[in-house]
Amino acid sequence: MSYKIITDTSANLTEEMIEQYNIDIIPLVFRIGEEEFYSYVKGEKTDIEQFYDRMRQGEIITTSLISMDMQ
Repeated sequence: MSYKIITDTSANLTEEMIEQYNIDIIPLVFRIGEEEFYSYVKGEKTDIEQFYDRMRQGEIITTSLISMDMQ
């Protein structure tokens, strides 16, 4: 029997763990105004400071349910 580990970004795994165990990550999508961002893009670092700076400036940030279509 084979299996595949799939999680969303709230699991807070390191890149090393993701690679070592061949884990698929489903990113959380959030929007700031009309811009769409992904909480995880392989090989890239999310600019969380920009996220919180824009939130403090009063910009509206929305999220939605995770979709399996994003894989």
